[in-house]
Amino acid sequence: MGPRVNEAQLAETQLVKDARDAQLRKTIPFFGLVALGLGGIWGNSWLLVASAWMDVGGGVINALIAWGLVFLLELPLVLAYRQAVPLFPKAEGEMSYAEAAFGKLAGFIAGWFGILVNLIICGYEVLALVRMTEFLEPRVTQIYWYKVMGWPVGIITILLGLALIAFITVLHYRGVKVSSGFQTFTSVTLMVLTGICIVIAFCLGSFENFKPLFTKPVWAGVIGVACMLPFSLAGWETIAKGAEEAADSSSNSGRSVPIAWTIGWLAYVLSFVATALVMPWTQAGEASIPFATGLNNLTGGTYLGILLIVTALIGVVGVYNALFYAVTRQMFGMARHGMLPAWLAKVHPKYGTPHNAVLFTSAIMLIAPFVGRKLLIPFVDAASFAYIILWGATFLSVEVLRRRYRAEGRIIPATGGLPMRLLGYVSILFFLVAMLYPKSPGSLVWPLEHLILGGLVLLGLVLYAFRSGRDEQAGSAAPGLGVGGRV
Repeated sequence: MGPRVNEAQLAETQLVKDARDAQLRKTIPFFGLVALGLGGIWGNSWLLVASAWMDVGGGVINALIAWGLVFLLELPLVLAYRQAVPLFPKAEGEMSYAEAAFGKLAGFIAGWFGILVNLIICGYEVLALVRMTEFLEPRVTQIYWYKVMGWPVGIITILLGLALIAFITVLHYRGVKVSSGFQTFTSVTLMVLTGICIVIAFCLGSFENFKPLFTKPVWAGVIGVACMLPFSLAGWETIAKGAEEAADSSSNSGRSVPIAWTIGWLAYVLSFVATALVMPWTQAGEASIPFATGLNNLTGGTYLGILLIVTALIGVVGVYNALFYAVTRQMFGMARHGMLPAWLAKVHPKYGTPHNAVLFTSAIMLIAPFVGRKLLIPFVDAASFAYIILWGATFLSVEVLRRRYRAEGRIIPATGGLPMRLLGYVSILFFLVAMLYPKSPGSLVWPLEHLILGGLVLLGLVLYAFRSGRDEQAGSAAPGLGVGGRV
């Protein structure tokens, strides 16, 4: 038995060593990174949730003011990623930043929440595909096998979900150049088709549909909507996981973050205004997809509505593709770091992809087509808290590292100076209150979603306690930042 045990130990040691030495190929062009970030942002909430923004805001104007407020609140956090990505251009993303600033446990927590939020939202996007398809063909969900919390699950639902999972799995297994090219195609196509629909809405719509301008006080309407928006304008942080595979310099990788985020914000605002132009906002809540319904009503046909739904379908696939990428790279990076099983860090000898992480993520995703959308909603809400962890951890990590490196004669410039840094602290506090304060419009539902969040945190701590190995050198230096250098 002794020799066998030794052989097993040697094999395990070699697996951990191979994982630690694993490297990904640098094949993603600059615009591919921008498309990756934009793909994470631009999904289906611009179609499905626009009426809720109007209703909660008590009018279009309050909702637009809320979009401006969220721009200011997210800006310092986006700029923190702009500074962090060149420091640590690694697939681990937020884990690298948090570990360098606060230690291994903090790094694991940031990485764990990054995996969770993207896994859960990927599952939600699988089911969103069905909702988009239902607008084109209502019979999709009329024939079903069973219901989960009132949500019908049938053969077409399952087949659509499995087809999406299989398609994205093949793309990511065969190489990041393939999946990045597909992401660029979906992002460009999505922006063009959305732009066409927005232009038509501005030409045919009426600002009379904005009336009544206010049904709630400005402060109440704006705060209510602002609590909802950050979790639509999210996903741009996926670029952090793609920096290791960027073909350009790490500095250019950092610049792609604010570019993708700004394009996403503008697209949301324009599409929201377009939705308000095509039908009275007080009636928007009666339509399952207000923008498409309004366009159809204006033109007396269904072609523009169908074009918009096809656009949304592309958006759903694009979001799934971007977030799937983020999950697999985060898993790969954490496994390489010794915080997840080492086999997840294996790189395919031909395609240069973390193929085990790709297959493992897809295996988890196979659950999604068989469960109802309502069953996933509490998990989506709880996992949305992960954005606070990810964004806040990155901002605070950059703050800590800036002070540490300044003492060593190294400089991390702060874009916007002290006012922007102070705004970052205000943003983190705002998001924490919005999610955790029971009376906040965006708070987690007590007790179910709080229990789910607590359970996910506990599971992460258990995994950390039994992590596969250690990497004592990780986080000891910031690649690309020399003494006296600037990023």
